[in-house]
Amino acid sequence: MASPFTRIGVDILWDGISRAYVRLDPSWHGNVIGLYGNFNNNPEDDFLTSSGDIEISSTRFANRWKTDGECADVDEAQTRSNACQYAIDFELYAQAICSKLWKGAFTKCNTHLDPREYIAQCEHDICQCALRYEVYPGNCECTAFASYARECALSGYPLDWRVDSCTVSCSSGKIWYECGPNCRQTCRDISNNRECVEECVEGCNCPVGTAWDEEISQCVAISDCPCYYKSASSMTSLMYAPGTTRMDKCNHCVCQNGQWDCETNICDETALCTKGKVWSACINCERTCATLSVPCVQLDCVEGCVCPEGTALEGDECVDINKCPCYHQGNAYPKNKIIKVDCNYW
Repeated sequence: MASPFTRIGVDILWDGISRAYVRLDPSWHGNVIGLYGNFNNNPEDDFLTSSGDIEISSTRFANRWKTDGECADVDEAQTRSNACQYAIDFELYAQAICSKLWKGAFTKCNTHLDPREYIAQCEHDICQCALRYEVYPGNCECTAFASYARECALSGYPLDWRVDSCTVSCSSGKIWYECGPNCRQTCRDISNNRECVEECVEGCNCPVGTAWDEEISQCVAISDCPCYYKSASSMTSLMYAPGTTRMDKCNHCVCQNGQWDCETNICDETALCTKGKVWSACINCERTCATLSVPCVQLDCVEGCVCPEGTALEGDECVDINKCPCYHQGNAYPKNKIIKVDCNYW
């Protein structure tokens, strides 16, 4: 259910069904607008529309943010604030089901978080389901239960509450955590060591001591995680098997436990390269005098020594491209040299 902060400071948690949580970095305070409000600490103007006016109805507010004009407006009658007023036959049943938030595993949290708001939401959800399907499908209370359980977990009271119709099955060796970690859950996350705000989240995670290997789609011991490396200007990362080595300038690196273990020598970049070459964090094409007219195909770049801009490799040295010889039939001819080909002079 977790997604760490992106580079723009947005964190999105989604349970894959009905619950979504959006968290913004403080730098976005007062600088957003839309269905999730404007993040200015004033709930009175959260229903601000794209045209600048404030709606009272949540349904009309949502309709004002449609991105496709051909989509029909949602009917307010379909978004009743208290669906049990219209599904009277199910009201008592909803009350009985939702009263479970006062019982069993939930009692551990009741004294710390009042469940009445969540009970009201639960009753609404059950009656809304009954109106929509004409019969009760059997699990509409789970969203409200899960919302309450999440708030309890964030308050330090994780609950083992998922029974009956609200149980969740995990696959591929993962197990269910009501309050699990959300950072460093994949081998790629471990290797990239990307910034992540750790918090308690529910979901299917790999067992402790393992991580999800995206290359083979299964949980593996962290010691079996591959490493990834992306040069400064590369768009994609290359994968390296555990134990693989590479050079980072003058430092030797080994892939261990999903991360690069590198020496920490201070490298003199001018001493790393010879024959007029310079150090580059991203080499896409090694240009030579013989291939100057060949287009450079942008591939995954690598670090290393390369001829400076405006020069090309001739033999084992970098030369000014204006001094590159011309090539014909495997032979090199100096600039301005005239040769005869059949009856023509070039």
